[in-house]
Amino acid sequence: MGPLALFRNQTYVVPLMQDILIAHYALSTDPVLEHKKKLYKTGQPYPVDLFEYLVSKAPQIGNLA
Repeated sequence: MGPLALFRNQTYVVPLMQDILIAHYALSTDPVLEHKKKLYKTGQPYPVDLFEYLVSKAPQIGNLA
């Protein structure tokens, strides 16, 4: 699978972004992550609560609203 095919499909991109953010910000031992992963609601295009939390941990973009 090429990069275009990967990034064109949200099914592949969301888990990839999640793994990259967790690894890059060294959050693998963060106890809040498991709770946030369980808050996914049917009908959401991606796990909104989890990504809001991950973005809040990114120092360069954490204060965007």
